Amino acid sequence: MMRDRNDFSLKSAIKMPLRDLLRGVSAFTAATNEAMAPAGTVLSFPIPSPFLLANDAVGAASARVADIEVDMAEVAAASAALKAHDNQQVDRLVFCRVFVQAWSRLLSLSSSKHLIVSEIVVAGGFERGWMKPGNTPEDTAANIVLSLRTMRAAGRFPGTPFPTSAEEQSDIDLTLYATVLWLLADREGSIAEENRLLELSFAFTTAQKDAVTSSLQAREALAISLQDLAEQL
Repeated sequence: MMRDRNDFSLKSAIKMPLRDLLRGVSAFTAATNEAMAPAGTVLSFPIPSPFLLANDAVGAASARVADIEVDMAEVAAASAALKAHDNQQVDRLVFCRVFVQAWSRLLSLSSSKHLIVSEIVVAGGFERGWMKPGNTPEDTAANIVLSLRTMRAAGRFPGTPFPTSAEEQSDIDLTLYATVLWLLADREGSIAEENRLLELSFAFTTAQKDAVTSSLQAREALAISLQDLAEQL
């Protein structure tokens, strides 16, 4: 008996927490180096370089594994998900993989590069009914943004009420908005071009920071804001 490709079997679902774990390891090793730096000024002996090298190696390896490669077909599928009217029409695993990779990439370009995005929390967002009959792509995009903000899909400890600073929350909001804006845009011809488009989406969002932040207060205003910027993009 063939299984629905959207069926969250144990085998498929367990990949997401593992990737979340690897993202956490990568962030933790960077934080470890930052935390150990002041210790060098008070300890009577130098921190062994093998420890620091090993810590860097773990972080680098974790980052390589966590940053999943996607192809143009997957990007197109994730973008098409915003135009779907039913969750069942969407390849949830592909959407989450593309979305989290893009969002994580933008966070790494922000001042809050230590924050991580949880793919399992993003996947849980599908249970909140993002796609509904009669929705425009901008309506769905607004639902995704507001839902993932509420679920705390990104942070030091995603999916928990662990507090974030005002600067961290701003970076989370802007990068989340820019990720959705990127998926609303017309698709490019290669992954390299898609990467440039993603960065351009972030630049557009940052340039309109005050207006974007204000639009997050209401779904209707957010949908209009996303539509306006997507047309410019």
